[in-house]
Amino acid sequence: MTAQLENLPEGFDPTDPAINEIGVPHAEFLALRKHAPVFWVEQPPEARAGMEGGTGYWAISRHEDVSLVSKSKDFVTSENTAIIRLNSEITREEVELQRVMLINRDPPDHTKSRQIISRGFTPRAIGALHGTLQEWAEKIVDDAIAKGSGDFVEDVAAELPLQAIAELLGVPQDDRRKLFDWSNQMLAYDDPDYDVDPAVAAAEIPGCAMGMAEDRRANPARRHHHQARHRRHRRPRTPR
Repeated sequence: MTAQLENLPEGFDPTDPAINEIGVPHAEFLALRKHAPVFWVEQPPEARAGMEGGTGYWAISRHEDVSLVSKSKDFVTSENTAIIRLNSEITREEVELQRVMLINRDPPDHTKSRQIISRGFTPRAIGALHGTLQEWAEKIVDDAIAKGSGDFVEDVAAELPLQAIAELLGVPQDDRRKLFDWSNQMLAYDDPDYDVDPAVAAAEIPGCAMGMAEDRRANPARRHHHQARHRRHRRPRTPR
C-alpha cells in the first residue's frame, strides 16, 4: 500500500483549502479509494482548531464505507459538528454553540426535530408553493428588466431562493435580506472583502428565530393568513 501511495503529497489532507485552490485532487482521491480507503490524516493544531478527539482523523473514501459510517449510531456528529474543517482561530466554546443546529445533532434528537420539519416539505406542501414561486420569479425578471442594470446576483439569482426560504421558514418577506446578509457574514470570516464578525450574525439568526417562535405562539393563525394572502393575490404576468 505504501508504494501505491507514494505519489500523494506529503501531509495530504483533503480538507485543506489550499489543495482545492490548485484543483480538485481527483488522482489522489482515486489512489485512496483503491489502496487506502481508510486513511489516517495527521493534522497540525490550526487545522483541527476547536475540535476534540485527537491529532487528526480517518478519511473514508469509498462510497459504501461512507454510507455505512453515515448510518451507524457508533459515530457521532454532535461532538465536533458536521463541518470537516473550521476557522483556524475558532474556540471550543464557539464549536459548542453550533451543536444546536440540526445538521450537527445525532439521533434521537435529530430524528425528532427532522420529523417536525419534514411536515413542511411533503410533496403536497411544496406543490402548494408552485404558483406563488412562479409569480415571484416572473416579477423578479420583470423588475430586473425595468431597472435596466444592477447586480445580477442580488437582483436576480439570489432573490427567488431568498423569497422561497423566507416563505418556508415563516420569515416576513420584508426581512429576507437580513437572512442574506447574516448568512454571508457567517461564511465570510476569512474573506478580506468582508469586515464583519461572524459571531454577531450567528447570534442574530437564533435570536430572530426565537422572536418568530414567540410571535407564532401568540398568533398561531398568522402564518396561515400569510400564505392565504399570497394565494388570493395573484399577479398577472407581464407580456414580453
